[in-house]
Amino acid sequence: MADYRFAAQVISRSQGRSATAAAAYRSGGIIADTRTGEVHDYTRKGGVEWTGIAAPENAPVWAKDREKLWNMVEQAEKRRDAQLAREIQLSLPHELNFQERRALVCVFVEQEFVARGMVADIAMHQPDRGGDARNFHVHIMLTTRQIGPEGFGKKNRDWNSREELFAMRESWAAMQNAHLRDHLGAKAPQVTHQSYAERGIEKVATVHLGPIATGMERQGIQTMLGDHNRDAERRNQSIRQSRQRMAEIERSIEGRTERSFGFVAMEARIEARKLIAEKRNAELALEAALKRKAEFGRPPGGRELEAKVLTESKSEVRNFKAQLRAKEKQGRELRKSAKNLSRWVTNPARMIWLKIAELHARDRLETALRQAELRVRVREQWLQSTAGKSWVAGETKTTERRAARLDERRARRHIRSAERKISQAQTLGLHADALAGMTRMNPAMPSGITLPENPISARKYLAEMSAGLQATVKSLAPDLQAKLTAQLSRGRGRAD
Repeated sequence: MADYRFAAQVISRSQGRSATAAAAYRSGGIIADTRTGEVHDYTRKGGVEWTGIAAPENAPVWAKDREKLWNMVEQAEKRRDAQLAREIQLSLPHELNFQERRALVCVFVEQEFVARGMVADIAMHQPDRGGDARNFHVHIMLTTRQIGPEGFGKKNRDWNSREELFAMRESWAAMQNAHLRDHLGAKAPQVTHQSYAERGIEKVATVHLGPIATGMERQGIQTMLGDHNRDAERRNQSIRQSRQRMAEIERSIEGRTERSFGFVAMEARIEARKLIAEKRNAELALEAALKRKAEFGRPPGGRELEAKVLTESKSEVRNFKAQLRAKEKQGRELRKSAKNLSRWVTNPARMIWLKIAELHARDRLETALRQAELRVRVREQWLQSTAGKSWVAGETKTTERRAARLDERRARRHIRSAERKISQAQTLGLHADALAGMTRMNPAMPSGITLPENPISARKYLAEMSAGLQATVKSLAPDLQAKLTAQLSRGRGRAD
């Protein structure tokens, strides 16, 4: 299934970002920032499939040079909170090959961005190792100022309008669908720019995790974005189950047919036999639950054990270790970057306090790491001690005992429910038999009731039978109702 994603963001100095660094990172290249003297080297970055720059015909020659282009952008912006560039991120259809994806991107960039007067820096990326193998995507960095033969002019505020953005989103969906049909045929998968709400689909949308949250999730560290997606998946699963249930109910309502009272009596007896079997299974489950419950006895107590119980559970220990591994990785990266301190100090254009703050952050992190490792070692030693093993065993027994109690209560509920349904089914069978006998003696009486062809459940089926029989009895003349009551009394007497 093809995927649609069109995400836009602004690269601004107020966020502590620079256009040269962003361009170097996305292209996997090296760019020297003439304004700050800093060199952004991302030549070791992998996953870059193709890069290119598209510019209007009247743009200067340097607009096709990535380093000169973004240095000119930095020099053109004087404000500390200047908006340097806009970035568009697009998901590319994995059903197409590299040449087809590149052609799709180039056509879209020329039509939507270059034709409006923007310079577009394109970087197509392959899926990350260990991630979704279908995640082909492209980063498009766009200039914010009008460009001509003399260079950059005024900013075009219309490019930031919501109307322009919505039009581009719709255009990207249409162009992607057209390319899919051209290369894969009329039955090619299609995408849409509309949200679930706009399409009338009852579904909760997930969010894009991004590189940081994705990396943490892979290490076993749960994030807010990941929690949102997991909650959305649970809610969507509940919605799918509800839809299936509604479809079953609709099919049951649509498929109904006239059933004779003899057939109703037979069905009631069949349901009664099924319910008797269910009751027997519930009784066996109750016996097993009582046996399990008796094996555990009373839960272990003792204040000395409670005083030694840790505030975190074993699952939290595992989560903490995962966080510790993540912090160790951060520490290694900080220690690696700290080796370049001497080069940074000799560069007067760089503010020294930034590097000092980085070193202080590294020291704080190393202290936190030592404390975390100490807490984990203490916890592991306690879990291996006699008291810790006793606590783990007690917790295990408590969990199993609780499960046994729940199974016991569930089995008792099933038995009571089955008994009620069995009594109802037997009563309905007697009523249907009596009405069948009266129908043979009184041809003017109704010959049966309407029932669903595919019952949803035994409870619903018995309720349908009961409602139909009650409506039939109420429609009878008073003398026939009295005769039916007498016949049912004799039938109950014989049954007893």
